[in-house]
Amino acid sequence: MENDPSLADERNVCRGLPATPQAAGWKLLDDYVVRRRLGEGGMGEVYLVEHTPSGDLRAAKVMRSRADADAEDIQLFRQEARALLDLGRHYFHVHLHELRIHGRDTVIVMEYVAPTSGCTTIEDWIVRTQDYNDRIIGVWAVQFCVAMEHAQIHGLLAHRDVKPNNLLVNSGVFLKVADYGLALATSHYPGILQETPRALRQLQLLQSADGRSTVGTPGYIAPELCMGGKASAQSDMFSFGVVLWQLATRSLESPWGVRFEGNPMAYHAQTIQRALAASVLPVDSPFAEVIQRCLAPSPVTRYKDFAQMREALKQCIRAAGMVPMDFMVAPGFRGSFEDYVNRGQAYLALGECNRAIRILDQAVRYQPDSPAALLARAEALMERGKTTAALRDYVAAGQLDPQADAPVLGAASAALALNLVAQSRAGVDLVLARHPGNLEAGLLNARLLSEQGDEAGALVQIDQVLAKEPRNARGLEFRAMVLWRSGEIEEAIKHLKRSLDVDPLVLSPRLRLAQLLTEHGARDEAAALYNAARHLFAHSPEVLNEVAAHMAEYGHSHEAIDLFETLAQIAPESRSIMLVNIGNAQNRSGDIEAARQSFLQALGVQPQNALAHRRLGDLDTDANNLGIAAQHYANACRYDPDNAEVHALAGAAFLNIQDIKRAVTHLTRALDLFPGQPRTLYNLAVAKVMTGEEDSATQTLQLAVQLEPTYARAWYLKAHLEIQLDRMQKATAAAHAARTHSASLNEDERNNLESLIAAHRLA
Repeated sequence: MENDPSLADERNVCRGLPATPQAAGWKLLDDYVVRRRLGEGGMGEVYLVEHTPSGDLRAAKVMRSRADADAEDIQLFRQEARALLDLGRHYFHVHLHELRIHGRDTVIVMEYVAPTSGCTTIEDWIVRTQDYNDRIIGVWAVQFCVAMEHAQIHGLLAHRDVKPNNLLVNSGVFLKVADYGLALATSHYPGILQETPRALRQLQLLQSADGRSTVGTPGYIAPELCMGGKASAQSDMFSFGVVLWQLATRSLESPWGVRFEGNPMAYHAQTIQRALAASVLPVDSPFAEVIQRCLAPSPVTRYKDFAQMREALKQCIRAAGMVPMDFMVAPGFRGSFEDYVNRGQAYLALGECNRAIRILDQAVRYQPDSPAALLARAEALMERGKTTAALRDYVAAGQLDPQADAPVLGAASAALALNLVAQSRAGVDLVLARHPGNLEAGLLNARLLSEQGDEAGALVQIDQVLAKEPRNARGLEFRAMVLWRSGEIEEAIKHLKRSLDVDPLVLSPRLRLAQLLTEHGARDEAAALYNAARHLFAHSPEVLNEVAAHMAEYGHSHEAIDLFETLAQIAPESRSIMLVNIGNAQNRSGDIEAARQSFLQALGVQPQNALAHRRLGDLDTDANNLGIAAQHYANACRYDPDNAEVHALAGAAFLNIQDIKRAVTHLTRALDLFPGQPRTLYNLAVAKVMTGEEDSATQTLQLAVQLEPTYARAWYLKAHLEIQLDRMQKATAAAHAARTHSASLNEDERNNLESLIAAHRLA
């Protein structure tokens, strides 16, 4: 992008940044590239950007000047905004890297705080998960006080717009104050910035009683600011008192019981009136006394400074039987471990899973008992399709932090992907019992209901989520999937498009929409969606690989092969994997021999390519070349020794050729890596039968049916073994369980089951 003229020429310059980025990869200034749009606030749009010289991910707030704004005012506004850089580095502030100018627009580049379990701000934690407790509230509150003390030492006396959306959380533990001082700069030059669509929680320019302007967000503004008073530490305390009340009640409602009816000014007037009357609704919280004092109508009755407020919070923590945490963070402190976790999460948000996993592997090696690092790596592994490894990390994170919901929900999602429905259901029910308002749990519950055939119940659950958060892109996408399965195709298409409208740079709804259109004959429209994805994510070979894989799976194999070949040219080091992907596409289109040749070529490029060995094993299994298949799977295990799924395939293959010793070795290894595999347990039981260990086999089958109570084949084999062991009561129970779930058996198996029941009178 060419450089625009200097500020001195701006009176005659109308150019600025494009209204919105048309694709990921849009260049911002000279050395930043937009990776995705993060959202819009009261003072501008925010984008996730990559600093190309360093590769760092940052957030860029684009503040657009009005066409009629005076150039001198623009200059003064920027000088005031530059003062924010004087805050320096502090762990509880979002660090501001630089302020840049482009045409009439002002760009503030700041630290990017990556989401944890879909949450970035305190508002997200209140609305979406409610996955916090009084101890965490206390930690956040003390950190807020430390951050405010630091800002005041550096001459910034008031934030002026403290609210849940301006309080970010890194890795679920560390609070970071955002937008410190921007409200002040904006209030001095109210005619500078373009108006953005205003909502209740966005910054508002208001008139105080003496006719002067003030700024803030209705519902959070201290009463004295509406009567000509100056912003101060005490006015920020008032705003934070509202936040504390909302954290305690797990709600964004007003502490004074005022309902928002769509008019921010009327809402503002009512809240100020009730705030002056000190009519705060009671709250059950260890911090109730602090909340009451922060929300006192007069600033002189609040705390004298944030140090005093911090000590009051610590006293409340002690009184509740918790250990108070203090954070005397010196200027310049850098939490390198947490930054590593944040960096990994940031690349995951971009869809660069491999890069995220490499970073998070280092974080876990450095601190293996960190729930935050394990959770972040689990999410990256899940996105990469390594579901078994993700489940292990989720479980480990949950064991380290048993009160946290995110690891439980992650494990439930992974379990569902592995068809462990009972395990998934247990996790979802646990979280909903703790926090009924957890939106992520609500969406996963909807998925479970849908998987179990209760589409009506799933829709009710999703609608409850969307009632709380109408622009929840995943909720809209899930609703589309339920409608799709219910045969309401037009409504499903509509909801997928709405999901894309909310966030056009999320890949999943775009791919689902392309699949739906392809299945219903709109192939050209689907192809246009794929082409748009290629354009949007041209900067990311990893995302393009996912696009191509989806094209291959859902009827666009030739176009997918072209894209895989292009990716192999862009990144020659990926050629072996791209050849495997090309082979997969050829296999899906029915060209088995071409697929085999592609897999062999992949091994020619990289003989240790475990995936190529696995795919050749799959082809030979389908061709009934079981001995050759077993050897391919064994090679895959050699080059990917911690892959439970490949060990399970190798065990089954060796079992088929009656190489029992090697079968048991691989099946046992698969279960060591991932114990909860009903089908692997079944195969191990079969191997034990073949070595005469019937009693041990029944115990193994019992584990299988405990994990999957509907596993009819396991019940049938157990019934057969219990008869051999002359345990007729157990045989009867197993046979009837097999009959109850016999829909999953083939006709011969059902006939054999009935013959077994009749022959042994298992009534």
